[in-house]
Amino acid sequence: MTQRLPVRPQLVGEPAAGAVPGEPEVLPNQVLVTGPESLISKYDWLNTRPISLDGHALTFEETIAVIPPDPLIQVVQPSKVTVRVPLGQPGADAGTVGTAKP
Repeated sequence: MTQRLPVRPQLVGEPAAGAVPGEPEVLPNQVLVTGPESLISKYDWLNTRPISLDGHALTFEETIAVIPPDPLIQVVQPSKVTVRVPLGQPGADAGTVGTAKP
């Protein structure tokens, strides 16, 4: 079976003092996977390898591999995604953090 699954970034660590992470953006936000239907149907999304927030004070981007959840599931394309992690300061305008809600 071949199917597209959404990708969720796996954020770890703590940003620099005072920095607050916003909602990360994944580009592309889906990858094509192939494998047995019985396995693929168990997953609603795939994770990236861990992305460290340690020491970051400003918005940053990282190109990172997508982790197949089972050895029988292969990530066909793309195998890597770009994750943009917005970082802002507490009390700053929500638009600069990227978490503004209408």
